Amino acid sequence: MAERLLNQEPEQEVPETISPKVRRFFEYYGGGNNHSIDVTSEEKDKYDLRVIGPFNESDIIIDSEKRKWDSKAEQRAGDFITEYVADFVRKRNIELTQKGERLIENNSKLQVKDIKLNGPKCDMVVEKGVITYGSLRALGTDEEMEKAYRVYESNAPKDHINKERFYELFKPLPLSACILVITADNELLLTKRLPKKVGAFGGVWHVPGGFVEESDINDDGHISPFTAAVRELEEETGVTKKDLAQILCLGASSLPGPRNIEFLFVALSRLKSDDIVDEQAATLEEKYKLMPKEIEGDLRPHKLIELDSGRMSKVLPALLKIDEIFGSQRKHMPVGPKLSLAASQSLFFLTQRMFESLPEQD
Repeated sequence: MAERLLNQEPEQEVPETISPKVRRFFEYYGGGNNHSIDVTSEEKDKYDLRVIGPFNESDIIIDSEKRKWDSKAEQRAGDFITEYVADFVRKRNIELTQKGERLIENNSKLQVKDIKLNGPKCDMVVEKGVITYGSLRALGTDEEMEKAYRVYESNAPKDHINKERFYELFKPLPLSACILVITADNELLLTKRLPKKVGAFGGVWHVPGGFVEESDINDDGHISPFTAAVRELEEETGVTKKDLAQILCLGASSLPGPRNIEFLFVALSRLKSDDIVDEQAATLEEKYKLMPKEIEGDLRPHKLIELDSGRMSKVLPALLKIDEIFGSQRKHMPVGPKLSLAASQSLFFLTQRMFESLPEQD
């Protein structure tokens, strides 16, 4: 459902230049209308959808807690993991330094403990101080978890925890958010990861997004994926909260390899594409109008895809089709000549399904 921004008058919610279909999209699904998104069980599995909205900010309730150990054996295992990850980061950063690449920052991330629908709301529990970005690199796949457990088992006392409990306690499941922006002149804003990105998927196209941090607090004092999505959008493209007319949370997907729970957003910007990217500019500094110098972040804004009213029904399916035809046969790997990540695919799918489900105008 649409969130009306603080400095926004009702009559300014939708830019005048937006196409009728985009206008109806935000009017129909926003404003507390409680219109659900219908997907089949097969589609839910294909796109790894954990919860399906739309949700407004008050519909997503996140409780945070600190990890509590049930035994001394678990606490010793926790101490092992802390040192194991720190050692991994130290060794990996030596390699990255030699290559002249960005180092891993071993900062804390939120660990998802539970997520479920509770009527029209989404309830979530996250743990603080359990995982770090280094954990995602050292323990993000089943192979890496298996390696860590073998090292733990070979050095642990006889009363060590079993493999199942080890995975349950320490396999990372961070919380993140991504956002698809429709500009005031009916185009989609896509970004591209740096070729030498520290993590996976360097060089592939994506929508702006990143981890939900402990500091992503809303006006009510709660951790909010809405706050995280808007923050990431500004960091990666220069588009700010005041530049958005409306924002919808469509749901959350569960991304494997490394696993992740990602909230999926679509927003309507008051800015036109030419306000964000100047495709005719000769230099990088001139091209990104909202970001006058090259940034240290992971993504850059790129050419926007035209999304006028006559092509609306073709663009999003085409993005998904590109992934289908040119993509890797391995599920959830980077796919397509330009796109994408699993979260992008889930977000494109839900957005397109919502457009398809719009009732005909009287």
